[in-house]
Amino acid sequence: MMDSADLPANAPGRTAFIELHSGRVRPVLPQAPLCSSRGAPWTDLLLEEYQSPRDVEQRDVAPAQHHLLLHLDEPTRMELKLEGGWRQFELRRGQFLFCPAQLPLSLRCRGSGHFLSVALEPARVRCAGVEWDHHSAGRSLSPRLAFEDPFLVALLECLRAEIRHGYPGGRMYGETLVAALIAHLLRNEPGGTPATNGGLRGLSRLQLRRLDAFMREHLAEDISLKTLAGVAGLSPFHFVRVFKQATGLTPHRYLLERRLERARELLLCRSRALAEVAVEAGFCDQSHLTLQFKRAYGVTPGEFRRRLGVG
Repeated sequence: MMDSADLPANAPGRTAFIELHSGRVRPVLPQAPLCSSRGAPWTDLLLEEYQSPRDVEQRDVAPAQHHLLLHLDEPTRMELKLEGGWRQFELRRGQFLFCPAQLPLSLRCRGSGHFLSVALEPARVRCAGVEWDHHSAGRSLSPRLAFEDPFLVALLECLRAEIRHGYPGGRMYGETLVAALIAHLLRNEPGGTPATNGGLRGLSRLQLRRLDAFMREHLAEDISLKTLAGVAGLSPFHFVRVFKQATGLTPHRYLLERRLERARELLLCRSRALAEVAVEAGFCDQSHLTLQFKRAYGVTPGEFRRRLGVG
């Protein structure tokens, strides 16, 4: 079977199937998605939204990536052929279907459907699995049919909102959501045994000071989760877990609070335009600064200035 490392370079641009007879890689559906995270600042996860035609059928294929599907429409009849033969089930609004990468299958969908499709790169999930489950790191993920998971729904809605609004949260926000999604899938994998915190070292005071100093020095940059994990000398998956244990905040939330603090300082300078303050503090633009500032402090940056007699 074709390894994911051997897939054509254009495969990650769309959720893809491998045709088992020919080895050809093609998109799951021929039509373009309603929206896509192809241009997102994060990596290893592709989110697409589709309105599928009626009576879709896929024969003798395998997902090129781990494939998670959230159904958003009226109930539809599904038939899925795995190693044990054909299985019939109903997929209702808000339910998921999960198919691991390179799992041979055939699929029939009776009726049209509106859904969110998530493609996860197997290498990223495999690396996270090594830390999550030391006793069975090589274990394959299992297919799951017609299951409900409100937490996964919330994560996908956050990712879709990022796409629709032009990624205002930046790279780290998306990467944090991706890490949370992968961790949640691993945590809920049947038969998994999560690694205990006793086998993983946390963050020292020195590491926290270094991380805080690095964030403050690079506030105006689009810092990645991988970069921060590197500063701490940890893997990104482990870093997200121990950072929240140490600070009570996700890395993205901690960075956002540092940016808001910097914005408050800059707003005290009368000569600084709001747009300039937004960029220097690390926000996408003035509207993004205004939104986050009001959420945090209950007033807009302009109102904050006026109350202090600066504006």
